[in-house]
Amino acid sequence: MKQKKKWKKFKQVFFTTITNEKQDVIDDRKIMAVVIAAVTLTCMWTLWKSTQKMVQPALLVSTILLAFTFIVCGTISVVKPNRQRLTGVISSVAIAVVFTLYTFYGFNQGFALLWSLMVPYASMTVIGLLDGAIVTMYLCILFFVYFWTPLHAMFSTSYSEVYCSRFPMLFFLCSVVSLYTNYKLKQAKLHQYREKERLKVAIEEERRKIGKITMQTIISISNAVDAKDSYTKKHSERVAKYSKIIANELRWSKKEQENLYNMALLHDIGKIGVPDAILNKHGQLTDEEFPQIRKHPVIGGQILKDFTIAEDLSVGAFYHHERFDGKGYPQGLKGEEIPIEARIIGIADSIDAMNSDRVYRGKKDISYILEQLEAGKGTQFDPNIDEIVIALIKKGKLRLDIF
Repeated sequence: MKQKKKWKKFKQVFFTTITNEKQDVIDDRKIMAVVIAAVTLTCMWTLWKSTQKMVQPALLVSTILLAFTFIVCGTISVVKPNRQRLTGVISSVAIAVVFTLYTFYGFNQGFALLWSLMVPYASMTVIGLLDGAIVTMYLCILFFVYFWTPLHAMFSTSYSEVYCSRFPMLFFLCSVVSLYTNYKLKQAKLHQYREKERLKVAIEEERRKIGKITMQTIISISNAVDAKDSYTKKHSERVAKYSKIIANELRWSKKEQENLYNMALLHDIGKIGVPDAILNKHGQLTDEEFPQIRKHPVIGGQILKDFTIAEDLSVGAFYHHERFDGKGYPQGLKGEEIPIEARIIGIADSIDAMNSDRVYRGKKDISYILEQLEAGKGTQFDPNIDEIVIALIKKGKLRLDIF
C-alpha cells in the first residue's frame, strides 16, 4: 500500500504540469534569457573559430542547430506557455541529435565535456523534468553503449581509454544528482501550488460568507429606511430590481449588476436623517421643509462613503437625483458627468415613484408612466437609458405589476 502511494506521488511530480503565474513567468524569462545568451555566445564563438581553422561541418551544423532550437523554443515557451510541452519535445530531440553527433565525431571532450555534464541539470530545469529526464536517460544509454563496448573503436575518434572508462559513470552520477535535485524542486513547487489553490478555495468560501452577510446587512438597512415612510414599503427593493434588469439589458457583467443592485437598495438611506413628520406629511411641503428633503442624497453619501463591504455604494445615494439636463441636485451635474449607475437608479426610482401610492397622490397607470418617460428623455433622464427602459416596459421584460 505504501509502495503504491509512493509510486503515485512519483508519477504526479513527473507528469503534472504546473500553470505558471505572472511572477513565475517573469522568473522563467530570466532563466531562459541566460540560457539563450549562453548558447548564442557559444554558437558565435564556434563560428568565429571555424574561420580561424578548418572545422568539420558536423560541428558547425550541430552547434547552430542547438542555438537556433533553444532561441526559438525558449521564446515560444515564455511567450506562449500553453505550447511548453511541444517546445520541450523539440528541444529534447535537438539535444539528443547534437550530443549524438558530438559523441560519434569525437567532439565530446575538452570544452564540450563541460557542456555534456551540464546537459542533465540544464535540460530538466529549462525544458521540464519529464522531457529533461528522458533525454538524459537516452544520453546515459548512448554513452554507456558507445564508450563501454567496442563500438567506439569502429569510429576514428581520439578518446583515451581512461576517458572511455570514466566518462559514462561521471555523466550518470551528474544525471542522478540532477534528477534528484530537480525532482525535489518540482515536488516543493507542486506542494506550494496546491497550497495556493487550497487557499484560493478557502478565501473564495469566506468571500461568499461575507457576501451573504453583506447582503443581509444591506437588505436590513434598506428595510429600515423604507419603514420610515409608510407609503414606500419595499420601494428600495423594487428600484434595485428595476436597475438590475436595465443593467442586464446593457450587457453588464454579473458582478456589475450585483453592485448596482446593492447601490439601488441603499439609494434612499439618507432619508434616515429626514424627520418623519416631513417624510409622511400629507399635502405640499413648505419652503422650509423642501430643502430638508433635498438633503437626503448628501446625507446618504456621507453615511456610505466609508462603507467598504461593497464597491462605490455612495454613488447611487449621492447622485440619483441629478438630472441629465443639469437641473438636478445636489451638485447640478449634467449628461455623462453623472455616474451611469446613478442615471440608471434615477430612472428606476422615478418609475417606482409613479407606480406607487404616495401621501400626496395615487398610483399612476402604465400609459402615464410611458408618457412621462418620453417627456423626460434628454431632460430628466439619459436618452439612451430612457429608450431602453421604454422598450423593456413595452416588451414586458420590465413588469411594473409583479414587483
